[in-house]
Amino acid sequence: MLASQTCGKAIIPFLVILCAGGVRSEAKDWRGIEPLHSTRADVERLLGPPSTDRGSIVFYRIKRERVSLTYAEGPCGIEPSLWNVPRDTVTNIRVTPDQLFFAELKLDESKYKKKRDGHVRHIVHYINEDEGVSYDVDSSAGGLVTAVEYFPAAKDAHLRCPASGEDLANTTKFDSYSNISFESEKKRLDSFAEQLRRHDSAEGYIMVYAGRRARAGEAKARAERAKEYLIKVRGTDARRIVTIDGGHQEELMVELYLVPSGASPPPAMPTIDPNDVQIIKASSAKNNNRRSTRPRCKR
Repeated sequence: MLASQTCGKAIIPFLVILCAGGVRSEAKDWRGIEPLHSTRADVERLLGPPSTDRGSIVFYRIKRERVSLTYAEGPCGIEPSLWNVPRDTVTNIRVTPDQLFFAELKLDESKYKKKRDGHVRHIVHYINEDEGVSYDVDSSAGGLVTAVEYFPAAKDAHLRCPASGEDLANTTKFDSYSNISFESEKKRLDSFAEQLRRHDSAEGYIMVYAGRRARAGEAKARAERAKEYLIKVRGTDARRIVTIDGGHQEELMVELYLVPSGASPPPAMPTIDPNDVQIIKASSAKNNNRRSTRPRCKR
């Protein structure tokens, strides 16, 4: 496949330099690895075994970069999948560079959609859907690139799995939000419940990512809290709610999806290697419930 063809027998020194490079400007692949056209075998021939393997999602620690790759679990009709490609085909690549500035890439910005992040206002997304690449840029840090994502290019749209369902055409992300108060979250869940009532054959998926710094089991607990509210307060059928612990991203994130009957569920897209997560230990009861040192009055 691509990776092995490009880097397998690099005789000319220039090719060796090209293969050793990381993020390149105007590139729809990373190190010769292209979504929907490269396989796990290609990746491991180029990079070796991953530092962390979670089955369909693997993580690599490379000089000046941290990388996560997502693999297909199977083609349409065999495994729940968004893409009609064999098992272990690369579907997504996310690169976190240690030190890269957007200006260094010298991109033709006219080819990119510019979208400000809905949760972190100083992050701007530059998205090229034709080529299948996007850049997350921190405007508060002099244009520092915080992540580069490679996804299927427009030319590969024919490989997308068809979705069935009477009331929805495709799996749809209804809403997403970060670590907001529970009172604010209830309003979002109220709207989600109304959509589930409207699309009565769809399932509601609650995908939660814990942050880089998180308590143990935080994502699962947040997902279960939202599910309990939908069932006990909004009266949603428990059989229609699915919770997913998506792993970890930079910040806590909740995503709500409407999934029509027979359609592929949303794939989890963690961006943080579990080995890089800082688990926050809960304060001890001794510290939280300190007794008064004042002497008790005798009666």
